[in-house]
Amino acid sequence: MTRLRISRIFAVVLSLMVASSIMFCFRPATANFHEPPAVMQLESPANYTTYNQTSILLNATVLLRQYWPSPNSTFEFEDMRWLNYSLDDQPAVSLTLTREYNKNGPGCNEFGLCTLSNLPEGLHHIRVYGETTANATLDTTNYFTIKQVTTTPSAVTIPPTEQSIPTISSTPSVPEPDLVAISPTKLWTFTVTNSSWNDPPIVVDGIAYVFNTEYYTKQSELDIQALLMPFGSPSHPLLTVYALNASDGTELWQYQAQGQLQLFTVDKGTVYFSTTDYYCLDGQYTGAHVYALNASSGDEKWVYNVDGTISWTRYDGNNGALYVVFIASNSQVAFITAINSSSGKEIWRYNTALYTYPRAAIGDGAMYFGVRDCLYALNTNNGRIIWKTTIGNNVENVLPILNQGVIFFTSRDGKRSYALNEEDGRLLWNYSGLGYYASNKGVRGYVTEKNVANAYEGLSGERIWSFIANENIKSLEQSNDMVFVGSNGTLTVLNADNGKKLWDYNLPGIAYFNFGRYYSSQNYSAHLAFSRGTLFCYSGQTLRAIDAYSGKTLFNYTDNDRSFLTMTDNLAFYKTASTIYALSIPESAFSPFPTPTALPEQSSTYTELAVLEVAAAIAIGAVASISLVYFRRRGKE
Repeated sequence: MTRLRISRIFAVVLSLMVASSIMFCFRPATANFHEPPAVMQLESPANYTTYNQTSILLNATVLLRQYWPSPNSTFEFEDMRWLNYSLDDQPAVSLTLTREYNKNGPGCNEFGLCTLSNLPEGLHHIRVYGETTANATLDTTNYFTIKQVTTTPSAVTIPPTEQSIPTISSTPSVPEPDLVAISPTKLWTFTVTNSSWNDPPIVVDGIAYVFNTEYYTKQSELDIQALLMPFGSPSHPLLTVYALNASDGTELWQYQAQGQLQLFTVDKGTVYFSTTDYYCLDGQYTGAHVYALNASSGDEKWVYNVDGTISWTRYDGNNGALYVVFIASNSQVAFITAINSSSGKEIWRYNTALYTYPRAAIGDGAMYFGVRDCLYALNTNNGRIIWKTTIGNNVENVLPILNQGVIFFTSRDGKRSYALNEEDGRLLWNYSGLGYYASNKGVRGYVTEKNVANAYEGLSGERIWSFIANENIKSLEQSNDMVFVGSNGTLTVLNADNGKKLWDYNLPGIAYFNFGRYYSSQNYSAHLAFSRGTLFCYSGQTLRAIDAYSGKTLFNYTDNDRSFLTMTDNLAFYKTASTIYALSIPESAFSPFPTPTALPEQSSTYTELAVLEVAAAIAIGAVASISLVYFRRRGKE
């Protein structure tokens, strides 16, 4: 027994020795990891912030950690080898460092402090970078703007106290108008007699496409209608597409087509558009068409004729097809047809056997649409049904949104929102309220009910955040990292990550909007457009430019007796009865802040160390087990 006990003690000691050897082998020879890695925060100037002063405190705070300076040493605090800054890519300047040990936690802080003086107006960027004695590389860049320079006190050069560090607020709750002398300039005009500029222009590859609609009547139809219906008179729309040089308004070509414009898109040098005439006489529609034109010359490539009236058209460049929903003459039944975008030939046709107006979301090999109380998935290669899910609520004519394997839609009455699995149509979740959906924040769904907006994770339906407005929410849109909420007279902007209010803005009459289109219960016509960090709101005779980061007004532009049509990048279009005007928006009207880039990746050494320690622990267990088995056998002998 004594011999067995001695052998067990020897086994334990041997295991500890082996473990120590393994751990020391895995220890780095130099200081290259922390617990956890060192981090740096550039607290001032704050990122994406506008300052009204010429002198700003530069305050870079580095949280230093404990580390192993050598394999056989104990933990120590790391230090900064050097810390530099560079303003607007100028030569690097060394920062004076001040150390402060944390009272309520591990590690210590190193402050790099100085004053940036005599800063000119405009956009600036400052880079702060350095290296610690534990070989940790720190590097961060902030962007800020100097505007409306005012006289400031003499620069402070001593390390700041809590009272002397300036408090900067980049998101005022209700911003006051901050008008800047930025004025759009008239670029060109284009006049056509008997015009009706109801469709907004589209600018693609330096060509501005503008659309004029005239109406005409046929005497033969007037005679027939006098017998069938003595009230009113039939009229037919005639569309003219004008292609203009976007820089000077010079006409490049024009093309006439019967009907009202439905779809217009340009892709790979080809213009695709559809028109329809809604007038129906004795069961017969007067026709609808889908066109393909050469974008440079306006020459006709092909025309697809439809015996009926088109209710919806969608171009899908990935599948090389156009999808058209139309009501056929006489039968009054809706068909969905696929047209080859290169040849204009019909690929397939699906008969819904119903009088309906479905709209669809197009995915990879499938399209999704609602009819009555069911949502359908149709194969875009052959027009056959893949699956059908009964919703139990009217989803007629709703427009589904497809996002990363999830199909979002709201019932036709706007009272319930749904999420389905794209592959099999399985219901993932549903909530009471009107739904809005976004694709640039992962799989995300927004549902509003009365004055509450909720953000949900698209796959699980788990609520991410909630926002309570002062009045009932009428509309919601997401663009970039911001959520725009519309209620009566107020536009509120939220942080898309957490739902916190960034700012709000008084826009009289605002109610229902989305980007590119705006609807109001007060007959107040307006539109919203988001371009390069600036929010443009064009309502009636006024175009507003609002800094999307702060909510400050950049300019108000008003032209009497003219109504704005649309905003595309740096061009705004407005109209009179016969003339369309192009305004050039100066670069200074756009927010100077670039799209935020990802922070530099942190060192993975700490994670690698954890993996090595687990491996070492496994090795310890293995050696101990082998040793015990060996010495037990020796003990029995």
